[in-house]
Amino acid sequence: MIAVTTTRLPTTIRKHTLIMLAFSVLLFSAGGGTFRFPAISAALWLVTYASILFWITRAPGPAFRAIRAAWPLLLIPLIALISPLWSVDPARSVIAATQLLFTLLLAIRLAAILPPRAAFTALFIAQTAGIALSLANAATGALPPAFEPHGPMLGIYVQKSWMGKAAFWWAFSAIALGVWYRWSAVALTITALGILLAVRAESVTALLAFSSIGVLLTFTATRRLPATLRIGLPLAAVILAISLTLIWGVTGGSSGDVLAAMGKSSTLTGRTVLWQIGYEAWADHPILGTGYGAFWSSSTFAWEVGFVHAHVDDGLAGFHNAYVEAFVALGVLGGGIFLALVTVTFRRLIRWYLATRSTEAAVWSAATLAIALMGCMDDYFFRQHAPHLIFFAMAFLYSAPARWQRAEGLGKTL
Repeated sequence: MIAVTTTRLPTTIRKHTLIMLAFSVLLFSAGGGTFRFPAISAALWLVTYASILFWITRAPGPAFRAIRAAWPLLLIPLIALISPLWSVDPARSVIAATQLLFTLLLAIRLAAILPPRAAFTALFIAQTAGIALSLANAATGALPPAFEPHGPMLGIYVQKSWMGKAAFWWAFSAIALGVWYRWSAVALTITALGILLAVRAESVTALLAFSSIGVLLTFTATRRLPATLRIGLPLAAVILAISLTLIWGVTGGSSGDVLAAMGKSSTLTGRTVLWQIGYEAWADHPILGTGYGAFWSSSTFAWEVGFVHAHVDDGLAGFHNAYVEAFVALGVLGGGIFLALVTVTFRRLIRWYLATRSTEAAVWSAATLAIALMGCMDDYFFRQHAPHLIFFAMAFLYSAPARWQRAEGLGKTL
């Protein structure tokens, strides 16, 4: 009788791998990959909610310790959950605020169980799938429309900005993995293809975000220099300024000629109109805002919403600016806390990088910079179920001094 033995992976590794793969499926869906199939998106989020509740009820001690350590992140959903008391659409605020709470609980759970590299592995898998399917759809037209009428590429997405962001995050995650696993040639090739796809999608938002890759490469190139030189931060700032100037000169400029050539207007495809409407709505409700997620479904602002749908985009439900969105929804109270969280997160990330010079710190700093930059042009940084919000929350948690100091004490990088 021959005995057959099998080698099984440690339980922790298998668990991490399964969660990472599940996260990549959710990222693919939340990034717009299944927007044309709303039942799939709804099912995935219901499963996610159930898994979060299972985590809290199965291991309440560790779960509540992780939640307590992340309490600053939960201030926003706490205010959002209270906002139905003054919301212009209370029912919508209840639903949206609950979704926001679960989105941040998901980020807390993921940061507690996954190492920092795994998040970008999941992101790379998700965006590779999105790009591959988009190219296939562009070639075959199996899921129309694959292009907007005036030319921008949509792929499998319903908005060109989603196509552009998919191209950017595909390139960024490839660069991150290339830095970690030393496949730089492949990463740079993917980055070049990502830039071409973002141009083909005519997404200025995504093109602006590519400047963060220059910051990431600067951080990784200078991290081995003596700490006393500390040139990484100022050099990265110079690279960022030059990159933004060049990208803006190519895609926008003060005259708007190139914007017009890309099918855009000097109002940044209606964004300045949206921001003006948002400012006026905030001026009417400056302290507490209009209620989380309530502006676009309320009868109070029916005229403004109707104007936007008639003159900007007939399906629009956001201000295309996360910071405007925050102040309109939750007023100075919530918007101020949101800006404070962004500031604190950058401070923690910079401290992490300067103290350890780790590639993880460099990658998460550059990713958060990209999210903050894109937040100036779209609102997914302040929206429930949004990957940008999930990654921002994870950056806040990974950059906690207690976490990386413990890792350094163990003589390894998380």
